[in-house]
Amino acid sequence: YHAYRHQLAFANAPGEDGGEEYTEKHGSSYGEVGSWCWDNFINLRALKQADAVRLQLERLMAKTGLHSRAASSSASNGQVRLETSKSVAIRKSITGGFYMQVAFRHGGKAGGEYITMKDQQFVSIHPGSVLDSRPEWVLFDEFVLTKKSFIRTCLRIEPEWLLELAPHYYDMSNFPDGAAKQELQRLSA
Repeated sequence: YHAYRHQLAFANAPGEDGGEEYTEKHGSSYGEVGSWCWDNFINLRALKQADAVRLQLERLMAKTGLHSRAASSSASNGQVRLETSKSVAIRKSITGGFYMQVAFRHGGKAGGEYITMKDQQFVSIHPGSVLDSRPEWVLFDEFVLTKKSFIRTCLRIEPEWLLELAPHYYDMSNFPDGAAKQELQRLSA
């Protein structure tokens, strides 16, 4: 948790590069931050890039008059959760672009395996995934085939978004018969 707090402090530090403000606030240099990143398996260059993008977005928001506020709450395990209208909008936006790469949990809440929507393959979430729960519906970026089929880089989604954002793709008349079609028909009923 301590490392996560420092990572957030660095990422949220104001200033052109973030690091100068972080150094003043926390008494660490980029060298110390670099070793902390190494110890915590974080790419410092990627962290700097993310900070630069965040700063650019903040400047654009300030220029257009948008305000940046993220409401956070602590989960029971001490992790910070962000579930704001902005995070929902971001997840929904990603769903709009990756609507073809969706899987749902077979067997409902008790099941551990997922079924991909169109090709109906049984898959599992990759063990290296950062998802700390097994949501009913996920969108995935990668399909990894080893001895077992895995989906990686997953995002929890709401199934209603699929019908709203891609009705042409999730048209029941063109959908193959099977568990996925039954699940979608249950949703649209």
